[in-house]
Amino acid sequence: MELNHECVRDILLLAEEKTTPTKSVSESEIRALEPYKFEEKVYAIQRLSEADYLNAEIMYASGKVYFIAIGSITWNGHQYLNNIRDEKVWEETKNTVLGKVKDASLDIFNQVAANVISKQLGLG
Repeated sequence: MELNHECVRDILLLAEEKTTPTKSVSESEIRALEPYKFEEKVYAIQRLSEADYLNAEIMYASGKVYFIAIGSITWNGHQYLNNIRDEKVWEETKNTVLGKVKDASLDIFNQVAANVISKQLGLG
């Protein structure tokens, strides 16, 4: 399955908005995130958890998700989200990356976003 970078960004934004030290993002809140299919969101959450961007729990029964929740964004997740949060930065980042290659890793998106921000601040 292909990782949808728009979905990744929206999941991080959702997690930041909804989580607190005592509240996680529930399955119903994850399902309500549009316009993505549930499988696409689960896949993005799995990858973000593996990359240490989110603390999430996914449990399966009979080959289907029976529990999913996002507990929090990690330090790495906040670092990435801070680089891609601004809509203008995000659009320029996507156009830069996807204008040259079909797809790229989260690390590449993060580096390009950091470069876009540095340029805007006159640092690079």
